[in-house]
Amino acid sequence: MKFAFHAKAADTGYYSDDVNLAADYQKFVTAIHKMTGTYDSIDHVTRLNFFSGSLNNVLTLRDQKAGIIGLLTADDDRQSYYLTADESEYLKNNLVYFDADHQITFIHNVKRFEYEGFLTNFDTLDTANFMRFIECWSHQSHLDEVWNRIEEAFQWFVNNGYTGSFAEYHLT
Repeated sequence: MKFAFHAKAADTGYYSDDVNLAADYQKFVTAIHKMTGTYDSIDHVTRLNFFSGSLNNVLTLRDQKAGIIGLLTADDDRQSYYLTADESEYLKNNLVYFDADHQITFIHNVKRFEYEGFLTNFDTLDTANFMRFIECWSHQSHLDEVWNRIEEAFQWFVNNGYTGSFAEYHLT
């Protein structure tokens, strides 16, 4: 089990450099370390609230103790973080974009579990040319309504040779 930072609060966005993301993240890291006794339980690939993050904020997260190496991006056409329109289009078409200048990997999410037709995303994937891993998620407030979809998705994963893991172990 790993824990990933999302935001200080439900309405917190990290679009602006005026937000003290370093303090928010270190409070999270300290709490997880205190709870688990290790930094190994912190996921180094996360999704910031609203897919927000200026370049400075993303670099701040990267450079923190137990910092990030990757970010999950929007599961739709929204632009995520500091990416340009061209980078976002590349990400949408290729599912992974590595920002070599800043050493951050961006991973395009498949649709979240609460979307109707969630599994059709998998049925239409060219799995032979797809990524070594698939990131999917749901909001905890939707777990009751999506539990069957989660079970179906995990069966699809098993049937198609996927195993449980964390994205950070697959980034090179």
